[in-house]
Amino acid sequence: MRKLILLLIIFITIAIFFMENAAYSQCNPVVKFPWIEGFENNGTNIPPCWSHGITGDPDWEWTVTPNSIGTPSIAQEGSYKARSYYSSNTFVFLNRSMLITPVFDLSALNKPVLVYWHTQKEKGSLRVYYRNTPSEEWRQYLQTYSYNIPEWQGEIMLLPNKSEYYQVAFESVFSGSGTAEIQLDNIIIMEFANIMDVEVAEIITPFSGENLTNSEPVKILLKNNGSELLTGFTLQLELDGTIITTETYTDSISSLEQVEYTFATALDLSVETTFQIKVTAIAENDYIFSNNSITFNVENIICPKITSFPWIEDFENNGTEFPKCWDMTIPYSEYWKWNIVPASEGTPSTAFSGNYKAYIYHAFSGLPEYTSKLITPTFDLSAINTPVLTFGYNIHRQNSNISVYYKNSPIGEWTLLKTFSDNNTDWQTAAILLPNKSDYYKIAFESTFKGGGIYEAQLDKISISEGEDTSVFLYSVNNISLTPNPVQNLLKISRQSTERVSVNIYNSIGVLIYSFETSETDFQVNVSKFNSGIYFICLSNNNMSSTKQFVKQ
Repeated sequence: MRKLILLLIIFITIAIFFMENAAYSQCNPVVKFPWIEGFENNGTNIPPCWSHGITGDPDWEWTVTPNSIGTPSIAQEGSYKARSYYSSNTFVFLNRSMLITPVFDLSALNKPVLVYWHTQKEKGSLRVYYRNTPSEEWRQYLQTYSYNIPEWQGEIMLLPNKSEYYQVAFESVFSGSGTAEIQLDNIIIMEFANIMDVEVAEIITPFSGENLTNSEPVKILLKNNGSELLTGFTLQLELDGTIITTETYTDSISSLEQVEYTFATALDLSVETTFQIKVTAIAENDYIFSNNSITFNVENIICPKITSFPWIEDFENNGTEFPKCWDMTIPYSEYWKWNIVPASEGTPSTAFSGNYKAYIYHAFSGLPEYTSKLITPTFDLSAINTPVLTFGYNIHRQNSNISVYYKNSPIGEWTLLKTFSDNNTDWQTAAILLPNKSDYYKIAFESTFKGGGIYEAQLDKISISEGEDTSVFLYSVNNISLTPNPVQNLLKISRQSTERVSVNIYNSIGVLIYSFETSETDFQVNVSKFNSGIYFICLSNNNMSSTKQFVKQ
């Protein structure tokens, strides 16, 4: 009898186990809404009927963590949240981890909407997908976030293409080195009705720059994420923690519409410092408060126009930091940007002169096209008769180039001067006559990376000078003289040294048209077949470089 009772107990226990697991494995589609998942009922296990999908290191997998873990350490609500975390001192490429919801039957909802709260730290990004058939790939983005979100931020979005089978996936993505962390909490699917939600989506202007004024307009982007018409709410503008103005939005914003709004009160940003601008929207019965305000830092740099020439930048006075008033456009990939590095980095492992140089390097395959411009300060060239740009450069890898642009007004477009793509292990010298001089003039050095392979390029000793004698702004230990100048037939060149040098002659836009080597102190070049115009002759070796202009009549 005891054996029978024991066998019965074992049988019942096994039956209950299989019944419970069968219930979990069946996972019928969710049909009751609003549906809420706050990760509160299963400890540190992911909820029933949720699943994982991962590509890369399994340490990047989503987990459910208590309040004591993560940044911020407190859940958006309750004691638990979902978290994806990764830290690496070495470069990793495209670690991806998906946290996938149960299946929903959305057919009975008129306008299903997804609501969730999230945080992001440092280098991680979050992508939100959906699919509406079991066999469909995760190919539809709902949203992607690739910026730092230190505090809980709420999101609300309509779910497109509703069906009887519907799943949502939250994918964490990490590439590079360092630390990445993404957290999720309070995921909701509900009917899009009777929802009020105003979002301050973006501060459009002002933005960081040079010589900001005492009357900078503040333009913002407002979104109505709710189902109801928005009007009559309050907008508050703060500068460094002080409320500057409070204004009422008197127009109306339709459901899911976005509009731009400019405050009637401008900001004084004329001091050289970093300002913190905060805009807050205050509306009654707002569903998500975390998107009601946005904070944005604006840096003002006082940069007087450069009016004294010759002007030289050899990157020697700021260590590995860019000089003041230089700027750079950086693409999506943070690894594709110019840096100031010691002379020993890169190939060649020397600077054109001194101990530092500007350097850009990237090695990867299958990437989209990235461009990064290194932009000079502003020049006033109005007093120079013949402004000439000269610089040392090196391009050492396949797929590498440096394109030089200019613009001569603050709102002007960049105009290409010349692209250099010659592959060489030694430093080269370029001289370009700057056209359309004005009292506002900027130069940009653009590098482009596309597809795959290795890209490496270097810049140094960038100078602008009066074109009559460019040897004064290139480092020179070997003065040269040219006679006659202007010249019609034979140009005579005299110098003091017998060191062997390369002789390169460039036209006014920097195109190399004649080249040879010599050890002579006095020699001549037949320029009779050259077109009339301005030319530059450059004598250089590993120890020196000297450039002068001559005119062919």
